[in-house]
Amino acid sequence: PKDRGMLFKFPHQSEATFWGKNTYIPLDVAFVDKHGKITQIAKIAPLSTRLIHSKNMCSMAIETNAGFFDEHGIKAGDTIELKGNEVLFKT
Repeated sequence: PKDRGMLFKFPHQSEATFWGKNTYIPLDVAFVDKHGKITQIAKIAPLSTRLIHSKNMCSMAIETNAGFFDEHGIKAGDTIELKGNEVLFKT
């Protein structure tokens, strides 16, 4: 669904890398630090092997359909809260 995404929780804070290989739709990815702060939002092109690296250490990443963050006014510097399997954005 359009309003859903995928949460990646890393076992420890580290740099993260994503790409669009074998993905047929454009995506956005938000990198999140250990305090729940979104440090960066990047675009992932369909079928692209271009590597998208986090600029900072992160403990999570959230992958969504392209445009989700823009449509909801979510930007770097905003924070998230986890409630079970749900991510709450605080803009």
